[in-house]
Amino acid sequence: MKKSFGLLALLASGNCFGAGFLDTSLSLDDYTSDYFFQSAGFGYGRSNSPTLGNPGDCLTATYSTQQSGTTRVREFLTYKGFEYDPGTQGAISTIDFSIDRRWTKTQGSWNYLGATAVFTVLQGSRMFYTSNTLTYNLGSWLTFGKSAGAVDFQEWDPIAEVTKPGTPDFSAIGTTIRTGLYVGWTWTNNSGSTFGARDDFDNFSVEVNPVPEPGTLTVLGACLAVLGKRRR
Repeated sequence: MKKSFGLLALLASGNCFGAGFLDTSLSLDDYTSDYFFQSAGFGYGRSNSPTLGNPGDCLTATYSTQQSGTTRVREFLTYKGFEYDPGTQGAISTIDFSIDRRWTKTQGSWNYLGATAVFTVLQGSRMFYTSNTLTYNLGSWLTFGKSAGAVDFQEWDPIAEVTKPGTPDFSAIGTTIRTGLYVGWTWTNNSGSTFGARDDFDNFSVEVNPVPEPGTLTVLGACLAVLGKRRR
């Protein structure tokens, strides 16, 4: 299992830069499914592949449907191994997200020119998301990144299954947050033809950037000095 932790968390303990993680395998054992919706007739599966990643292992989702009209699957996966408490670790300025994603056509004749990566924040029982859309070529890895402040998020209502007004509380009185990603696809089929695709995810990273406090430069200097000593 490929994981890389430590440096950001180490620096966070000294309030130097923030906290975060890099997950280079996206093992399903390391994530909880906090929201799931699947249209009737929409086939969906997810698993870990040891060879399809960028490189090595990755998370793979498969989609298929022959239903007419619009069908979809949505799932919010939250990473178990990281959380951030603004009350004890400092108010949040932004959260930097990044993930590698690749779409591959498996059935049907279709093209998809725009692609969106969606990043999620779970704060208590409330769910929020932010996204980044890029022009995309099927079958190629693409890195999606987003630096998001609280105002860049929208709240998701899992009961009504709609977006509603609301943003996470990144202030020093905000409760603990956990981060993750959205896995899913929406497909509008007007011809009744078969649609199939494979969706690969790899190298998911999150960095929480706290609001600078008085004395931050002093602490930063001390942290850099510690790092210099560790390197020597």
